[in-house]
Amino acid sequence: PFIVLGVVAAVVFVHPNPAPDPSAHALGLPDSLIDYPADTTRAIATLHYSNTFARTPDVKYVFAHAGGTVPYLAGRFAIIDQMGVIPGAQARATAAQTFRRLYWDTALSWGDPVLRMLVVSIAFYGMSTFEDAAMSIRSVASLARYTGWTDGAVHSGALGWIAFASFGAIYCLVPWLWSKRQLYSPRLVSWHFWIATLGIVLYITSMWVAGILQGLMWRGYAPQGALQYSFIETVAAMHPFYLIRAIGGALFLIAYCLMLYNVAMTITVSEQAAPAAQPTLQPAE
Repeated sequence: PFIVLGVVAAVVFVHPNPAPDPSAHALGLPDSLIDYPADTTRAIATLHYSNTFARTPDVKYVFAHAGGTVPYLAGRFAIIDQMGVIPGAQARATAAQTFRRLYWDTALSWGDPVLRMLVVSIAFYGMSTFEDAAMSIRSVASLARYTGWTDGAVHSGALGWIAFASFGAIYCLVPWLWSKRQLYSPRLVSWHFWIATLGIVLYITSMWVAGILQGLMWRGYAPQGALQYSFIETVAAMHPFYLIRAIGGALFLIAYCLMLYNVAMTITVSEQAAPAAQPTLQPAE
């Protein structure tokens, strides 16, 4: 059947079934807690070491539960490849090469909005450093320097990188410092993330586009050798982009206010964390 899937270049979504063994449910634990991630890992290992993946290179495999425990056991898979204890190694790629062509379903696996902020801050850090490096190129600097492009690059780092990292740190530290069990509203953290992300994307992209347009208008010359556009005309051309920039900044400010409310409610209303149990000391006999 896998060969047929390869012929039609199918997309296969793999999800485990509940364990048929009654003993697997003896502790009353749900299948999604341990069994599903473990069975997903076992299925990936079986398909890899049976050379099924190697025989169906055109099939796209999507595995539930973020690939089970495979991301954590990748080093063990590499050791098995080096040992060569499973036959058929010549006909298949290494586990690392195989995992690169697999897809993980992460819909229920990356749900912590605080972690999401920290990850996005790293992405904006990469973008801001790339922009700074691009400005070292003469042709890019001559076009974008002193335009709105610089505003977009600066705010990509200030609001996208530093602010998001700061937001994530604040959300982590406040419950610890005030001994709270959790934040007042994790849902508000998620709203903060999405509104702020939309705001900063609108802000920086509008400034990038405005900066390029601004630079091109400044470099435009009429046939007589005079500037083609006056300063007022360049300012008027920026009006739509400034409007988008204002909308993006307003969204970012709204998201910031949501954080202030969430933090204040966490400090004043949220349930106190249970005190850590103190060990009981017994006198030596």
